[in-house]
Amino acid sequence: MTKVTILNTRAIAQAESTREALQQRGFDVIDFPCIEIISVRSKDKVIAQLEHINNKDVIVFTSQYAVQYAYKINPRWQIKETAIVIAVGTKTAQILEQNFSGEIWVPTQQNSQGVIDLLQGIKYFETIKLISAEGGRKVIQRFAMDNKIDLTQINVYKRQLPLIKTELFQQIEQTDNLYILATSVSTINNLKALLPQKLWDKILSKKIICASARIETVVSGMGFKITENMDTANPEAIAEKLNIQEKQS
Repeated sequence: MTKVTILNTRAIAQAESTREALQQRGFDVIDFPCIEIISVRSKDKVIAQLEHINNKDVIVFTSQYAVQYAYKINPRWQIKETAIVIAVGTKTAQILEQNFSGEIWVPTQQNSQGVIDLLQGIKYFETIKLISAEGGRKVIQRFAMDNKIDLTQINVYKRQLPLIKTELFQQIEQTDNLYILATSVSTINNLKALLPQKLWDKILSKKIICASARIETVVSGMGFKITENMDTANPEAIAEKLNIQEKQS
């Protein structure tokens, strides 16, 4: 049984499934959610934006929260089956299937670059409707701008810093063989904001597990010396890759 402890920084709503995937493979886990998800206030605007999507648009759901909050805000919204729909992540696609019976494209790389790879393979479309959180997804925005593609970002939820229990700081301080999980740039920025400076300086020497090459680049620039790109944010896939590595080490 491995002695590695994973600092689980996933959002509160995702923390449980990530923890279970890691614990099933023998990892100890410290739940330290760096993001709390809440709905946006401007719901009337979101409803109008969703209703004006047409079947010539490419609809991109950037996360499971994008699906959940879009339908929470506008339960009557219906996507035509002929629409081109992209869901970032298998979990996002599974949740979307509860509301949409058409074809759902899931990028091989479950991140912004994966979305771009799919978009480059589509012969014709007029606009991108990016259903997402406030802020973020700059890679897709830049792609649209560079290729003169009209993009509308429909913000259905937002992220905020959660309250952290004091004892969690002590637990991190006392854990030697610690890996940090980084599934988004926002997550790692929030981790830095939440930790006392002395503790942040300490974890920079720990191994950080990244969900994409872009995140790995960012955390390297922040001072982390030991990084690894998993090329996925899927908790089962991350847990299995780490499990194989620990068995081989």
